[in-house]
Amino acid sequence: PYTTLFRSTKWNLRDIFRHKSRSAMSFIGTFGCMLLLVASFGMNQTMNNFLNTFYDETTVYSSKIFMSSDAENKDAVSLAEKLDGDYSASVSSKVGDKAISVDVYNITHGTYQFIDENSNIVDLPDDGAFICIRLANEFGVGPGDTVTIEPYGTSDSYEVTISGINRSLTESISMTEDYAVQLGLTESDAYKINSVYTMTNKDQIGTSSKITSVQSKQDIIDSFDSFMQIFYFFVIALIVASVLLCLIVLYNLGVMSYMERYREMATLKVLGFRNKAIGRLLISQNLWISVVGTLLGIPAGIWTINVLMDLLAREYEMETVVGPVSILLATALNLGVAVIVGLMIARKNRHINMVEALKGTE
Repeated sequence: PYTTLFRSTKWNLRDIFRHKSRSAMSFIGTFGCMLLLVASFGMNQTMNNFLNTFYDETTVYSSKIFMSSDAENKDAVSLAEKLDGDYSASVSSKVGDKAISVDVYNITHGTYQFIDENSNIVDLPDDGAFICIRLANEFGVGPGDTVTIEPYGTSDSYEVTISGINRSLTESISMTEDYAVQLGLTESDAYKINSVYTMTNKDQIGTSSKITSVQSKQDIIDSFDSFMQIFYFFVIALIVASVLLCLIVLYNLGVMSYMERYREMATLKVLGFRNKAIGRLLISQNLWISVVGTLLGIPAGIWTINVLMDLLAREYEMETVVGPVSILLATALNLGVAVIVGLMIARKNRHINMVEALKGTE
C-alpha cells in the first residue's frame, strides 16, 4: 500500500507541475469558492450576532418615548417615574472640530444596557464615561485618558475622563447622570432630557403635548425582520453562486485533465490497473488542490468580512463573527463539490477505448 501511495503521489505531483496553468486555475476556483462561502456564512452569523447584541441584550425596554422640544426636564423625570422607567439626555457637542453626541443616562430600572468593545454587558461607571469604538480610534484615546467636550450653543467646556470603550450605533460618549452632575453638565443650557425608556407597552401610553412620538421595540424588530428576509435571500444566492462557480470550474478543468491524460490512463488500464484505482488517482489530485485552496480560503474569507464591515457598516460597530460551524459548513461544501467533480470525472474511465487511445499516437 505504501508503494502504491508513493507512486500515485509521484504521478499526481508530476502532472500538477507539468500543467501549472490548469493546476493554478483549479486552485483559484476552490480558493475563490471558499472565500465566498466563508464570507457568506460569516456575514449571516455577524448580522445575527449584531441583532442579538443590540436588540435582545441592550434594548430591554418595551417602548421608547421621545419628548417634545417644549417639554422640560422635570416633565420627562415625572413621566419616567410614573411609568417606572428610565431616561436619557443627548447633548450635541464637539470635540475639537468633530461633532458628537454626549448621552447622559439615568438607568435604575434596567431598561437599557451597555456593551463593551468585546460585546460583554457592562454598567456605566459613576467616575467616568464610555466612548464608542469609532471615536476612540479617531481621537486615539482609551481608559484613563481625558476628552474635552464643548456643548453647542454654550461657551462651556468639560473634561471627561474615559473609563472604557463601548460599541454604539452612534458616535457618542455615554455617561451616568451622577457623573454628569459631578462635571456640572446637568446645569448647562444644552442639557435636555429627550428620551424615556419603559416596560409599558406602546398602546398603554397616553398622548400628551409633551410627547412627540413613541417607538416600540417590536416595531424595530419588525422592520429588521423585513430587511433580514432580503439579506438572507442574497446570502443564499451568494452561497449557491459560489458552489456553482466551483462546480463549473473544477468540472471543466477536470475534463481538460482527463483529455490530456487519456493516453496515460489507457496505458494504465493495459498494465492491469482497474477503473477504481485510476479514479482514485484523479480524485486524489483534485482533492490535494482543493484542500490547499480551502485552507487558504478560510483566512481570506475572514479578512474579506472584516474589510466589508469596515467599509459598508462602520457606523454599526459590528463585531465580526465567524464561528467553527460556519467554517465547517463552508469546508464541507467546498470539498464536497471537489469530491463530486472527481467522481464524475472518474466515471469516464469506464469509456476509455484502450486500443483506439494507444493507436492514435502512432
